[in-house]
Amino acid sequence: MNLKYRVIELLRQAIISLLWFQGTRVLFARLFGVIYDTIFASNIPLTTTAVICVAVIVAFIAPIAAKLYTRTDKSARMWLDVLFVLAVITRIVLSFDGFWLQLIAAILLTGITGSFLGIIAVKHINALVPLLLVGVLLDVVFRSLGNTWDITTQPTTKHVYSIALLLVAVAIIVFDRVISRNKTIPTFENQGQFTGGAGLAIGAGLFLITILSTPNVVMRWTGVRFEIVTAATLLVLALSFQGVSFSNPIGRYSGAIGRLSQSGILLRAPWYFVAAVGSLFVAKSVEGLPSMIAYMLALLVALIGINRLNTTSYDHDSTQVDTKASATLAWGLFLFFIIQLLWAFTF
Repeated sequence: MNLKYRVIELLRQAIISLLWFQGTRVLFARLFGVIYDTIFASNIPLTTTAVICVAVIVAFIAPIAAKLYTRTDKSARMWLDVLFVLAVITRIVLSFDGFWLQLIAAILLTGITGSFLGIIAVKHINALVPLLLVGVLLDVVFRSLGNTWDITTQPTTKHVYSIALLLVAVAIIVFDRVISRNKTIPTFENQGQFTGGAGLAIGAGLFLITILSTPNVVMRWTGVRFEIVTAATLLVLALSFQGVSFSNPIGRYSGAIGRLSQSGILLRAPWYFVAAVGSLFVAKSVEGLPSMIAYMLALLVALIGINRLNTTSYDHDSTQVDTKASATLAWGLFLFFIIQLLWAFTF
């Protein structure tokens, strides 16, 4: 595959993954505001809140419709291009102030980027896990640069980010058109299938990873300095990508954690969920640096667990295709939404 095309695909898919996490964060913030104003302040009618909740649920389960876009490789690539453009435009709209504007933009952004991920799940299932984790890593980097406050949402820098995002998106589209005109575009590597219970793993795994990879949260729980927690978080996440192969658009997941979890040393049984919960109990029972180490261990175990989603990531002879991959992803993202909602109400 042409190197330039691989780089463009990597960049485009990384942007989409980042935008999904950014969109969902704004969505949850605005949704909780709507729920509060409905229940406690009675400023928003119950019917309006119900419509909003339905729209939010549709946004999270948007990947389920991916099979409609992916009847052929040509249609799949066309929809990936369309969804990428729509996602960038919606993210730029999200940078403007206004409660309702941001709520609507966040719902649309979550649905659009989720649909993009759904196509990846159907046409290139091996790319899905690293694609999600790239988004987590970039999100941590941007929040670290803003000293816990995402630098892309700060008043002094958000429009600069929007302009930079627009320029990068235009460059990607232009280069993609030039390369597509002169080179033969490879077919998708869509062999592989999810393991049983993958939807549960996606939902629970993404929740654990997003919470435990938030440095200011771990800093507050442990009392360890923000700089130390951030460095430890980035180190653990970086382990996920060590040795990623660029033999396909996003790269087969062959990082240190990937090799360990796929080597047979780690069984397919969900022992890692038990280990993650155990690490969390240890983290809560101690303080300071030992607590931070326990939280990082829980993050590491969650990364190993989510990497076990695809049973054929390393079986090069496999010809199995998961025809329900988009539905599995939709169920996982919906579960992520439910867990996040319940988590918020614990406060």
